[in-house]
Amino acid sequence: MSGIVGLVSFDQKPLERSQIAKMTAALLHRGRDGIATYIKGNVALSCLHTSTTAESFSDSSYSSDLSERYFVSFHGRIDNREELSQVTGLEENLAEIPDSELVL
Repeated sequence: MSGIVGLVSFDQKPLERSQIAKMTAALLHRGRDGIATYIKGNVALSCLHTSTTAESFSDSSYSSDLSERYFVSFHGRIDNREELSQVTGLEENLAEIPDSELVL
């Protein structure tokens, strides 16, 4: 099982890597397949990834939109891709979109 930790500074003060490093270190056993840390301004996230399916080896632990306004940290599996393709209109390249991006 993977792990996700995060911090938000509600007073808008920028966060530093050392602030999330302690939380990440406590869950190192959850990240045998990689650790990704994202820090931007007052938000810091670390995703400790353990792959459980063949598809999860190529999936990212987090995704953001192009503007980086929206961000998701995700470790899961989507089983209804066909149904989602009809709702989202992403039918053409749905197989190429990682689950984390589809959730975003």
